[in-house]
Amino acid sequence: MSISIWEAQNNLNFNNPVDANDPLFYDLSGARGDFKINSLYRQLGVDQNAQKLMMAPQSKSILFTGHMGCGKSTELRNLSKRLDNPEMYFVVYLDCVKNLDFNNLKYSDLLMACATTLLQKMSDHSIHIDSIHLDRLKSWFYQHVMTQIKGEDYTAELKAGAEAQASIPFLAKIFGSFMAKISSNISYRDELRLNVQNHFAEFAKIFNDFLGIAKERICATNKGKAIIFIIDGTDRLNSKDSENLFYNDVHQLLSINGIFIYSAPIYILHCKNLGELRFTSIFRLPMLKIRDRENHEISENYTHVRNMAVKRVPLELFEQSSTLDYLIKYSGGNPRDLIRIINTSISESDDELITQKGAEKAVKELAQSFNRFLKQEDYELLARIDLSVDAVEECTGERTTDLLRQLAILEYNDFFWKTHPAITTLEGYKRAYHKLESSR
Repeated sequence: MSISIWEAQNNLNFNNPVDANDPLFYDLSGARGDFKINSLYRQLGVDQNAQKLMMAPQSKSILFTGHMGCGKSTELRNLSKRLDNPEMYFVVYLDCVKNLDFNNLKYSDLLMACATTLLQKMSDHSIHIDSIHLDRLKSWFYQHVMTQIKGEDYTAELKAGAEAQASIPFLAKIFGSFMAKISSNISYRDELRLNVQNHFAEFAKIFNDFLGIAKERICATNKGKAIIFIIDGTDRLNSKDSENLFYNDVHQLLSINGIFIYSAPIYILHCKNLGELRFTSIFRLPMLKIRDRENHEISENYTHVRNMAVKRVPLELFEQSSTLDYLIKYSGGNPRDLIRIINTSISESDDELITQKGAEKAVKELAQSFNRFLKQEDYELLARIDLSVDAVEECTGERTTDLLRQLAILEYNDFFWKTHPAITTLEGYKRAYHKLESSR
């Protein structure tokens, strides 16, 4: 046996996305149905075969959407590494989960963090810009942010450097120190938001001018042909903050003339009229398609998902191979849920192997997590979705959006919906399904 069940359990942390060079990584694109990452590269002007940026868009804002746990963070991390190349892009990757309070995130925090991360990366790469081009950014920061912040510790720190000549390392240090402080100080954060909002038009113009100069210097130093911001973690916002960021405050986001990719939850596409979503384009990362619209098993996709699972937990740790297939079936093709129920199966198994009994307990536990918030009318809606080929068009509304957010409804690559299979084990769902089926 290659590893013990105890060692395997260490591989089941579903909150940590893995990079392409990680031993646990497995390329799941083959299990997503008619899915091509190439279309995203084409939108970004990249020739994948030549590994070259052919023509960068002047300005572009892309929503990278998908269900929670479908693999967006893994894909974005790997995308950022592939694009970060002197012949392609100077990638500014921002993980909002690590760097910002994603439980209370506003556009002002996000755009300041983008500026900070860009400055820090330019400093790391020793990219120099004449102070004359930095003075406006520095002056705006001091005038509209720092002069409004109360706090002797930080004010003294800034006064010591107020007369310093503007440089990339200097601005990176000041912006970075300030962003660190607002992460732990609510009063700083609230004042920052107010000041950015009150002077946003000026900030947008200064930041846009700075991006133009930064791009010239990055190209001149052979660090990339254009700048791209890849924003991860914004798919984890609560529903109110998601609506504010992607709908109500979208004008502010789109005022920055750069190339941006924002991660977004799948339900944001359904909470309002899609025409109100003003992003340049939408890229959907589909769920792993282990069953088709008619609920028939897709064996080759099962193989891909099985290969992903045994990277973390070798097949010999399962009492029988069918136990793993059982868990794959009830994960619904959601990688996070699969990792979660394998982990629970280990806890529910009494010996050194994952038993069928342990797997069944894990699926029951997952089903009960849905049962705690589902109502009878939800089961009726879910049954209707499973029995209708036109469910996406027919079943719309606030509750449907909420069920998408909570993963009770899963969306697949050609935009058909299915109830999460763990829910289909619940009596409430079974009653609703049989009642509706018999009345058809």
